[in-house]
Amino acid sequence: MKIDRKDNIKDIAPTLIEQFTDMTADPSVCDEYNKKKDILRNRMGTANKYFFGHLHDSEILSQRRTKNDVIIYLNDYAALHFALALIKKKDIKINQNRLKFPVVIRAMGVKHFSVNKVNPSSGHIKKCKTFTSIGANYLYKEIIEWESNAVEIAFNYFKTKSYPDCNFLVLLSCEKILIKEKQETYWNKYFTGNYYKYYQYFLSERNKLRFLSDYGLCEELLNEIDESQRM
Repeated sequence: MKIDRKDNIKDIAPTLIEQFTDMTADPSVCDEYNKKKDILRNRMGTANKYFFGHLHDSEILSQRRTKNDVIIYLNDYAALHFALALIKKKDIKINQNRLKFPVVIRAMGVKHFSVNKVNPSSGHIKKCKTFTSIGANYLYKEIIEWESNAVEIAFNYFKTKSYPDCNFLVLLSCEKILIKEKQETYWNKYFTGNYYKYYQYFLSERNKLRFLSDYGLCEELLNEIDESQRM
């Protein structure tokens, strides 16, 4: 277990160093991590759809620790903005402020879980005495290890209300991670009838790892769907 033996971000999650410090990430380290991604993807199952940028900027709806697990509920940013783009395009009357499309990250057999601050000059990490996930967003991650019975990840959370000290380093070591996708259930609560075809198309593109965590890209996808229906 690496993450509880080190106390500096450059030794734990060097690809995240620029998010937390004034230092520059070592290009060779980043290149090596990018090469490693293909190996990791083959081990990750459903998590592969989400852990390489596709949850960027997702709001953390809740985070709780049980005896053995950590459960993180995220509001899927891509699904949310696809829904917002559809509402605008079709002039659908829905309370947009209440839209949620949860995806659940369940870390099982947790060995280490901590929320930390990082010294911007030295990279030294220090555990937060108190932290609430309310108002936080998931930004980035570095997968340190992903084996059949051992997973270690460093997450970058961001809280605007804690400005100027906005970034938090969340360190997790566990036996395995399960992803529960609840977005479709919530989509069917908000949208009825013919709008399901839009979600099906969105999901098929998401499953191909198409990047959709951007409102403009969601608008493009909607135009693509409508154009395909006219052909």
